[in-house]
This record gives sequence, structure tokens and C-alpha cells, in this order.
Amino acid sequence: MIQLINSSWLLKFLTLLLVPLTIIFLGQTGLTKLNPPKSWQAQGILTALDDLDPLVWGEALEEAAEYQLDEAEFLAMISSAKMEQIAELLKFKRKPEIRGNAALVIERMGEAAHIHISKVAQLLEDSDVRVQQSAARSLGQMKELAKEQIPQLIELLQNSSYSTSRVAANALIQMGDSALPQIPKLLRLLQHPKPYVRGFAAEILGEMGTNVKHIVPELLNILKNPTFSPRLPAIEALIKLEEATPQQVSQLVSLLQDTDFHVRQLAAFALGEIGELKRELAPQLFRLVEETRNLDERESFALALGQMGEAARHYVPRLIELLQNRDPNIRSSAAVALRGLGEAARDYVPQLIKLLQNPNPGIREKVLSILGQMETTLETRVPVIAQLLEDNDSDVRLMSVTVLGKIGKTANDYVPQLIERLQDPNNSVRWRAALVLREVGTIPDKEIDKIAQLLQHSNPNIRMVSARALEKIGKAAWKQIPQLVKTLQDPISDVRRQAAIALGHLGDKARIYSPQIAKILQEEQPNLLEHSNDFIFFQTMSKALENLAPLGLETTPAILNAAYISTEIAPKIRFLAYFLCSTDPDAVILIQWLGHPPQYPSNLNRQQGLKILNAFAEAWELSEPFPQLRQDLAVQIAKVVNQVQWNIDDLSVLQTHYNNLKQSDFKPQAKTVGEVLNRFALWRRSWRGLRDLLSLSDSFPIGSFAIGQGSL
Repeated sequence: MIQLINSSWLLKFLTLLLVPLTIIFLGQTGLTKLNPPKSWQAQGILTALDDLDPLVWGEALEEAAEYQLDEAEFLAMISSAKMEQIAELLKFKRKPEIRGNAALVIERMGEAAHIHISKVAQLLEDSDVRVQQSAARSLGQMKELAKEQIPQLIELLQNSSYSTSRVAANALIQMGDSALPQIPKLLRLLQHPKPYVRGFAAEILGEMGTNVKHIVPELLNILKNPTFSPRLPAIEALIKLEEATPQQVSQLVSLLQDTDFHVRQLAAFALGEIGELKRELAPQLFRLVEETRNLDERESFALALGQMGEAARHYVPRLIELLQNRDPNIRSSAAVALRGLGEAARDYVPQLIKLLQNPNPGIREKVLSILGQMETTLETRVPVIAQLLEDNDSDVRLMSVTVLGKIGKTANDYVPQLIERLQDPNNSVRWRAALVLREVGTIPDKEIDKIAQLLQHSNPNIRMVSARALEKIGKAAWKQIPQLVKTLQDPISDVRRQAAIALGHLGDKARIYSPQIAKILQEEQPNLLEHSNDFIFFQTMSKALENLAPLGLETTPAILNAAYISTEIAPKIRFLAYFLCSTDPDAVILIQWLGHPPQYPSNLNRQQGLKILNAFAEAWELSEPFPQLRQDLAVQIAKVVNQVQWNIDDLSVLQTHYNNLKQSDFKPQAKTVGEVLNRFALWRRSWRGLRDLLSLSDSFPIGSFAIGQGSL
């Protein structure tokens, strides 16, 4: 037996060959964050979990689930008492996402999650598929702890949609040896009527390694029958088992001419990794590349040949000849093989360089792509590659920019030419140039100035790509902050958004502009949850603000103001405010009272009331740009004033709020505060009269006298 393949990237690619890519909702919208949360991030999550709205808890759980933490780290962040509160959300009926997020967080408890496993497993039968997926993922992460739930996961695998079956399969793979007793069931699933179920079953079996070597004959029997549909997952399982005899390899060669495109592709990748048999196969594969008429089959042969490395090096000159063939399809196949060979073709770079002068732009573009795979000597070819930045063909310019990006700092001398590409007529070239500018090392200030000047270009697409380039350059572009802040007022919303994102990457120096960035959250967004593009925009803007965090009270009103778009979006906005601003106690008070909370703090004592009114006073001026938020703030001021027994020492803050409300024409609320002030005035007049009558000393202690609702 010989090793057939061992490549994690290839396994991922093979999965893509089985079925179209499907986006799976797992209660998360972004990539998993590899690092533990910073102290301000953990504080934001915990503070949100103290809110009175379970919907805000759900948002906090979604954020908590994104961090890769071990059991001790997670429980250090979220206490066991809080975990009991989270476990109750597994039964939350109003919003399925909260049930799903709770399931995702429960698995972070480690051994402590054992008592909740049966509750999580019940969600495998939830009416919402997203909750089913979250529950399956959670059980998979629990591994050995959840082994009793493996039969339920297999049931979910075979009786669900593709996306849910995918998650169930991943969970079963994570179960490892705990799933070994289910091998007979999985073998039966290789003949399931749904193709994706067959594929997932083969994938799971393949991940079981040497424990399932005994199924190789059964898999090979499947390959012998050209009409039997599970052949593709059978090949994948063989690859993952890393087992094949020379006879079996011969069988794989025959599959390169199979009628099924995916079978051909899979067999090609397998053959490219078969070790000692490469030299025997290379001549056969090259002959097939030369002679095969069918484009799809020929590219499969080329793909396999390209994976053979040094064993196919002898055929590079002949492949270069094919690269100049009249037939564009043959040229394409030759390029596929040469790109795969990469470093094995490095001795033939001079011949390839000559082809960069070929009048055919398709050949020039393919040669650039091939050179880009030869990384060890790529730096020496910078000048000739950079010349093609001015090529008259957009595909050639795009490939030239892309390859320079791979070269990195060695291409630093060509920054001015890359900046010119920011104004390229082709949109793809412009955006690629913006990305590559980050890769070419230190950019002089004068060149960054040139990029910033494009923020004023008449073409909004160029303004936007200029902001993107400044984003990618990052902190080195901090001197352009004033220009980006001006761009926040651009008439085109996409340009404003990109400027905000760029500011988010400029570090502490841009933090004072976080209120202007937060204000964009509500611009032209009637309902951030109804439309997927708006939802992606919300996530992007949130990330821009997170890059500037921790934030404080000065930014909180701008964030909270977006909550007034609708009650649907309010919990998401309020969590974002907690997450970014919880290091500021006044900001936390503002979030508890504004932005459509379903409940408000009650039974306030005087000290609590003072803290709230002082925070409201600090926020009053900040609320001026946001009429809806200021209206809500006025209502809450009156509500708090009405709840507390006030002391004469509190007159100053009460008077401040009365003046603010009166000047801003909030008459009902000003009247409420004024009534409390009038009671103090009435009491003072009465006290003076009594003092004069009794000739009492002015030093009589009166500071403890309280006046509030119902005091007089």
C-alpha cells in the first residue's frame, strides 16, 4: 500500500467539487476570532448579559461564540451562574437565533456542559434549521461528552437539507473515535438517494483513518460500476484513507476520461500526489494533454501532470510550446500544467519571459500567472513584470498587479505605478491595486498623499478605491485622517462607508472621529435586518468601530441613534453599544435607558438616580445631532426624576436638566422637573418664614430633607 495524498488544502477543494458552495448560518456572521477577547471586549459581553432584554443577551452570546477559548478561559470570562442564565435561553421562543447562539456558547463550558447536553440535543429537532445547525455544531465541539447523541446526528445528516447535513457531518467528524460504532450505518449511507448524503458519509469514513481500512475493497467495487452514482464520494474516501495499490492507481487513471467532470477532477488531483509512480505516469499524462480533443478531459490531464512536480520537469519545454498553440483551449491546458509545476519549471524562466512580448494578450496573461507560481526566483523578475502594468489589455494589467503583490517588499520601487492603477479604466485592476499596496512594504508619505488626493476625484469609484487603499495601508496613512473625515460627507453612500472603514484601520489617532463613523450606521438604512446587503454593511461598519474601541460616552449616542430605525434592529444596536463602550460607566447608563429597551431599571434609590441624571446631563449636548435620541432622552429624564426622593443637594443637577429641557422646547418633561424644583422652592419659603418666626440659626441642618413625587 502506498500513501496517496496528504493535503489539507486539497481536501477542502475536493469538498467544493462535490457540491456548490452553500453559506451556512451558524449563529455567526464573521470569521472565528483566534485570540481571546481583550479586557474591554469581555467587559462589553458581560455588561450586555446584565441587560434586561434577552434579545441583547442573544447578541452577546453570538459575539462570545466567536472566540476560540478553552474551558478555563471561557468560564473565567462568563461565570457558572451566568451560564445557568444562558442555558435557559435554549428554550427561548421569541427568536430562534437566541436558541442557536445559546447552544453554541454551552459547548464552551467543557465538562460543565454535560448537564445541558440533552437540552442542546433537543434543538436538533427545532423548527428552525439555523437552530438545528447550531445545536449540531455545539454537539460536535463537545466530542466525547456528546457521544450518546451520535445517532441523532446521523439522523439529521440523512434527513435534512444540504446545509444542515453539512454541519451534521462536520459534527460527526469531530466526534472522532466515538463515531466508530456507526461505521455500518455510514457504509449504508454510501447508497443513499441524496448525492450529498453519500458524499458526506464518504467524507466521514475517510476521516476515520486506519480504523476503516477494511472498507477499501467495498469502495473499489463502487468505482468499477460506471453507472453507480456514489463513485465520487468513494474516490474521496479513498484519498482521505491515503491508501492505494498500483492496480488501484491504474483504475484512477482510467477515471481521467470519465463522463463525470467532478470524477475527472478528483482523480487528477489524486494522481498528482501518488509519490513513486509519478515518473511512470508523467509520459502517459503528457500524451493525453497533447492528443485529447475534449477540453474538460485535457485540462484534467494537465491538472494531474502539473501536480507531479520534478517527475514532469522534462516536459516543461513541450508545454511551453503548447502555450503558444493557435488553439486557445490547448494554451489554457498548458498553462494549467505549468502553473501546477511551479518551481519545477524554474529553469525555463528565460523562455517564459520572452513570451511576455507575445502579441497575444492571452499568452502574456497566462505567462504572468505561471511566473507567479515560481516564488523562489520571483523577486529577480520584478522589472519585466512591472512593465506590464501599462499593458493595453486589462487582464494582463490585472495579473501583473496580482503577481507584484506576491513579490511583496521587493516591488516597493513600483509603488507610483501601482498608485496609477488606482485610476485604471478597469474596476478589477483598481481594486486589486488597492489591495496590493499593502503588500509592498513601507510607502513614502508623498505617495500616500497622492492616494489621498484621489479622494477628491470626480469619479466616485476612484474615490472609493482610494479610501480602500488607505484602509489597506493602515496606520502609516494616519496623516490622511482629515481627508477621510471630509469624505464621510461624500454624496455617494458607498464612498462614505469605505472612508469610515479606512478610518477604523488608522488606530488611536482616528478614535475621536468614531461618532461620525457611528452616525453612518443609520444613513439610508430603513431596516438593517431585512436585506442581506444592509446586514453585511452593518457588520462592516461595526468592525470599523471595533477597530477604534474601546469607545466611551462621546460615541454612544451616535451608535444608539441607529436603534430608532426599528424595534427589530434595536437589540443588535444596543449590544454593539455595550460591546464598544462599556468601559465608560456613563455610557452603560445611557444604553440601559435609551434605544427601545423593553424594560427600564426600576426601584431607584437617590444615589442611583443621581448617577443616572449626571450621565444624562453629560450626554445632553452629545445628543443634539440626533433628534429621536434626544426626544427619548428627555422622556427618560422625566421618568427618573419622577421615581426618586431628591435631596436639596441635588438642586444643581435638577436645575441643569430643567434648563436643558426648557431651552430645547421639551415642555411636558420640563414641567415634570420644574414641579420638583417648585416643591423645593415652596419648602424653602416655608422654612425661611418658620426660621424668622422662631429666630433659628442659619446653620440649621437642612441637607437631609428630601423632596420627590408625593413628598408634599
